[in-house]
Amino acid sequence: MGSTPILATDADASAHAAERLMLRKLFDSALGAVSAACVMPRILPAPQLGRLSVIAAGKAAAAMAEIALDRIVPPAAALVVTRHGHATEKLAARPWVELIEAGHPYPDAQSIRAADRALEIARGLEAQDHLLVLLSGGGSALLAAPAPGITLADKQATTQRLLDNQQHIGDAIKPFYGDAAGERLTSLLREHIVVAANLLAAAKSGDQAGVERETSAWYRNADQIADFLHGANPRHWERSEMRSMMREHLDLTLAEAVAHLQHDFGADIAAYDEIHRQILSMADMLSDGIVAQFPKRFR
Repeated sequence: MGSTPILATDADASAHAAERLMLRKLFDSALGAVSAACVMPRILPAPQLGRLSVIAAGKAAAAMAEIALDRIVPPAAALVVTRHGHATEKLAARPWVELIEAGHPYPDAQSIRAADRALEIARGLEAQDHLLVLLSGGGSALLAAPAPGITLADKQATTQRLLDNQQHIGDAIKPFYGDAAGERLTSLLREHIVVAANLLAAAKSGDQAGVERETSAWYRNADQIADFLHGANPRHWERSEMRSMMREHLDLTLAEAVAHLQHDFGADIAAYDEIHRQILSMADMLSDGIVAQFPKRFR
């Protein structure tokens, strides 16, 4: 009889290992299906006229650039901007590729240099030329071009504070839902901030297509945050309620941004006050849900 628990434990461990292996295979298959090696070869352009230049920026810039540069004619200019320590030997071996390693998630002086060089390449194009831009996550830090009157130090300090907020929120749920859940929430919230910044940049530059693209991404991210919260506490954080709460927050924030960009500062202040009220209601809703889910932790 003494061996039964051991055999059961061994069987459980074996089943768990098999499940982990299956999940890892599914993950690797999904990742492979959207990899640069799988997706890019069939969509790369083959221009017949003019010069072709390439700008790749982001955490996946090196991987994307390698795939592209293996398959297109040698470009007139090739700029690859990635994180410090993530340039590849294959790209470095190509003397006509300009590699810049810059700061992520916090921009640095190399980020300024990279943005200046990208703009220089773009401004040097003529009507018949082509520019292949390969962007991935992290580009907003790796390519930094602060507006006049804003310094790199300003941008670094603002980025630091914004990203600290997301980390603090993620850390707050770790005692209840675990480290992995906390890091997942932090990641979703950081994406929320980055997309919001991209949306504002598109609005300020009059890029309507960019505004529509980033707005869709922003609301999609809000639904992902709401769905994550519902999954953590399905009984007390209803999916529809979480989604409604997040979308109301985005609606109000967007209204404030529009008022600010239009220099309607009275409306800007009123919208901010409404955001403040709504965010406190969100905090109460989330806090009440945690207390209801873990009542013994609060006696």
